[in-house]
Amino acid sequence: FAFVRTSYRGYEKGGLAADAYAASNMKNADAAGIKVGAYIFSQAISVKEAREEADYLVKSVKGYHITMPLVFDYEYYDGGRLAAARLSNRQRTDICLAFCERVAAAGYAPLVYANKSMLKDDLYASEISSKYPVWLAHYTSSTDYSGDYSFWQYTEAGHVTGINGNVDLNFWYAPPGNGTMSVTTPPKTTLSGKAESYDKVKLTWEKVPE
Repeated sequence: FAFVRTSYRGYEKGGLAADAYAASNMKNADAAGIKVGAYIFSQAISVKEAREEADYLVKSVKGYHITMPLVFDYEYYDGGRLAAARLSNRQRTDICLAFCERVAAAGYAPLVYANKSMLKDDLYASEISSKYPVWLAHYTSSTDYSGDYSFWQYTEAGHVTGINGNVDLNFWYAPPGNGTMSVTTPPKTTLSGKAESYDKVKLTWEKVPE
């Protein structure tokens, strides 16, 4: 699978722009027969800007065969507007959630990308991961991040045949049947149904983790 950067927000003035290589990367990734998603490099400092970025990203992938999530790449840039804004954890978390809600409303699966420090210290990561998948960036052979995540970017110095230079490499902890990574099966519960009228059924079950 591959996540292609199709767009970004400038870290100084904050304008939205398309990645010049997006079209060729999207086309060639799909032609290679791999699953394709896309991301926007964010510098959003408000919920309004997060929604703008979601709309911009969705527009950038129209006409392409998207089989992976659309990603909110939320990270600091040294001297950038996000770092300078000094937002609270609540504000940053709401920004991530606003992006995800907007992408989901457009019919795509959202995903939040952030490094270990951002997830651990600057976001309410568990609140995000309870609703949407998280993509952890932590360059190490064995991460000690204790929060939930569905993707792990474990190096920025990988090598892929056909690509010159270093490449970010990732693991995808896919649900059974959707990938090659194994996952722990959640505890089972019993689902019960009772007809309340000719067109309504009430479903009940005992809550289990996840």
